[in-house]
Amino acid sequence: MTPSRFIRRATTSAFIGAIVVMAAAPLPAGAAAALPAQAIASAARAVAPASRGAARSWRVAQRLSVRHRDVLMVGIDALSARDAWVLGEVTSDDSLSPLVEHWTGRGWCPVALPPAVRRRFGQADEFDSLSVSSDRDLWAVTANGHYLRLLGTRWTAGVLPGTRSVLVESVKAFGPSDVWIFGARIFGAAGPHPKAVPYAARFDGRTWRRVPVSATGDIDVVSAISRSDMIAVTGLVATGLGEPVRPEVLRWDGRSWRPLASQPPLPRRAVMYAAYARSDRDVWIGGSVPDGPKRSAAVVEQWNGSAWVRATPTGAPSGQGFIVSLASDGRGGLCALGASFANGGRQVWQNTAGSWSAPTSLTRLGPTQLGSVPHTTATWAIGEVKVHGRYIGLIDAHGLLTR
Repeated sequence: MTPSRFIRRATTSAFIGAIVVMAAAPLPAGAAAALPAQAIASAARAVAPASRGAARSWRVAQRLSVRHRDVLMVGIDALSARDAWVLGEVTSDDSLSPLVEHWTGRGWCPVALPPAVRRRFGQADEFDSLSVSSDRDLWAVTANGHYLRLLGTRWTAGVLPGTRSVLVESVKAFGPSDVWIFGARIFGAAGPHPKAVPYAARFDGRTWRRVPVSATGDIDVVSAISRSDMIAVTGLVATGLGEPVRPEVLRWDGRSWRPLASQPPLPRRAVMYAAYARSDRDVWIGGSVPDGPKRSAAVVEQWNGSAWVRATPTGAPSGQGFIVSLASDGRGGLCALGASFANGGRQVWQNTAGSWSAPTSLTRLGPTQLGSVPHTTATWAIGEVKVHGRYIGLIDAHGLLTR
């Protein structure tokens, strides 16, 4: 489930229920209108790496807009200072089309998808996640189990097998023959008390196989240390469905998924939106905890190898606040992005040697997800702002793209 969706719309059981129904619905024939790549109007198309002065602050690197339509940002994945990918959606009341942008080191470039591929997606397809293992291997998935894939130079689209009644929430690609999807299998979606159980499946280059998960709820947030060492957090969709669950942190050790022996001291109905695992002894998760009737407070928990420690930044949003994204800062620390349903505010903090900086307001840039750039101190962010009643997609940048 993308952070953008929860910022744009309140996290309610009715909304999650609508997503669940959508995930089980077939794709309407001919539902998607083809969107020519040249229809996308963008500003700052060629953005050079920042000067040292500009690198100290966040800035807009790219604006994406389409007349009479909304541009909603879904995911960002950076492989290097010269290779990053962004996935978005161009939507209207009756259509949806995927939008892909590629950073080449000199600027963001629109990627023209074949018309036949674009037509595979319709209004029922809300993209949830993007993962890239190389500039020739990209996967994107929708909540109802459809996928967009780049293999070599060929784009394809289709339906993930075995995902009927599954809400697909995340994808993680390690290579053409090693791809994971995560989410929730929903039981009783048409009844008054639907129930979510974790779902994970792995692709070996030929076949998708379901992988058992010893947990409750659903898998939404995943952070990979390596292909044989991953951390996942459960509970987002289950909480949205009204189940009074407590988030669990799971680990993949190369053989099986199991809950960590020590779990963070989070209350029931806490919701985790973000995870960042630097190692097995340094794991961060962020989200929100209940803070009174119809109120929530942002929270960050850190596993330091021996215990979970509350590590929420000073001044993190409360009332209807949450931590929406965590990412490496390239200096041995990390960045945290906070947001508020109450006023739409965005703030970012940097953690260095265990101490948080003062928050920087990014409300005017509208970020909803952070993306670190490996082997640099740069960070990308994606999001959107509303202008004259329509959403404009933004790609924001911070730091230099060379170390």
